[in-house]
Amino acid sequence: MPRKTREGAAARRTNAPVTIETRESLDDLIGEPADAGPAGTGPEVAEGLVKRLRRVEGQARGLQKMLVEGRECEDLIIQLAAMREAISKVGMVVIGKYMEKCLREDIAQGKSGKEGLERALNILMKFS
Repeated sequence: MPRKTREGAAARRTNAPVTIETRESLDDLIGEPADAGPAGTGPEVAEGLVKRLRRVEGQARGLQKMLVEGRECEDLIIQLAAMREAISKVGMVVIGKYMEKCLREDIAQGKSGKEGLERALNILMKFS
């Protein structure tokens, strides 16, 4: 049987840097700018993050109660994993908004966006 190759996609790829000419084209790529809010989020996003963190708070109280009651280790680990996942999702939303903010600031100042991306990646590395 002859071997299939992926010439189409690979042939179209280039290593040329992507430049963004205007602010409007940035909006086309990443959507409308978020309203000012915590961590650069809009009010709806901030409200969702607060709800998620309140859920984590409840999970932490439940975990404390489970420890006092002497519950099984497996039950504790499941609860801890759920808390970790919820916090991770909050962090990723904040990081995503921060990346958007960094890129928007660089583009508005006529920069390529490389410095903003580097700042955002540094934050991502601290979180991971």
